[in-house]
Amino acid sequence: MTLRIQRQLVNVLAMLAVLLLLTGVLGLASWAERPLVHADPLRRVDAIVSLGGGVLDAETPSPTTALRLLPGLRLFKKGYGRVIILTGGNPAEPKIPESEVMARVATDLGVPASSLVIEREASN
Repeated sequence: MTLRIQRQLVNVLAMLAVLLLLTGVLGLASWAERPLVHADPLRRVDAIVSLGGGVLDAETPSPTTALRLLPGLRLFKKGYGRVIILTGGNPAEPKIPESEVMARVATDLGVPASSLVIEREASN
């Protein structure tokens, strides 16, 4: 009986490995997600929201945060929004909220501080 269960478990794991291989190597995941992606044409909005995703230190956003912040800054610079809402606390290090690090980067890149709304509490 246990040999039969072991064989079934091995078969299930093998099928899972093949599925993961196919979706990663053959690009089936991107093909399968196409119907789920919807892109509206760009238009002017009241606010652009950039979500935090971690920081390396008080001056440096994590790569995830930077990848979230930079498109918002580009849209702002092109005139698509009047303000940028920067959101993100930092449960691991509450003295360094992600939103404040993002605000430093934004002002360094020429965004006026008056155009930033900084939310310092969100954890997820």
